Amino acid sequence: MEGLPLGLGVLLLGYLAVPVLALLWSGLNLGALGALGEPPVLTALGLTTLTTLLVMLVALAAGTPLAYLLARREFRGKAVVETLVELPVALPPVIAGVGLLMAFGRRGLFGPFLESLGIVLPFTTAAVVLAQLFVAVPFYIRGAALGFRAVPREVEEAAAVDGATPWQAFWAVTVPIALPGLLSGLLLCGTRAAAEFGATLMFA
Repeated sequence: MEGLPLGLGVLLLGYLAVPVLALLWSGLNLGALGALGEPPVLTALGLTTLTTLLVMLVALAAGTPLAYLLARREFRGKAVVETLVELPVALPPVIAGVGLLMAFGRRGLFGPFLESLGIVLPFTTAAVVLAQLFVAVPFYIRGAALGFRAVPREVEEAAAVDGATPWQAFWAVTVPIALPGLLSGLLLCGTRAAAEFGATLMFA
């Protein structure tokens, strides 16, 4: 009985790997590596790298406290917050872009207010960052929350007994133990941001 589930798992893994390998093979055959030195390609790669790094920084700064809150605290409305965090993952990228345009476009919900401040977001580099952030930050929050859930509360309590402040315990105890989850979430967030196209196409 164990052989059949294992065989099905191997088949599924192969199914997931074959399209990726096919893309790599096609890219090599079409001379994609040679095109990497072209000025338009370098410009696009530079912009993507910059916006992806900005998204990852925002995810770290704003997503880490939210992930910790979801992982370690119970509060009214927690299910709603978790749904809002996961919703961008379920939305088709083009729909996400339309939503951003309806919220922050010139005729969107906040567009007139932003324009009165001299801020125009659609089809700018800032819009690229916002579109990438919308679709990618849930991956970081999810991974970081899993990392924080893996930290035994007893370890944090022991640090408090030894005289550590909550802030000291967080950096000296919680973060090192949760680090694999944080790094995994950050890697997924950066990868998703760099690969984003649909929402960026509509909004930026």
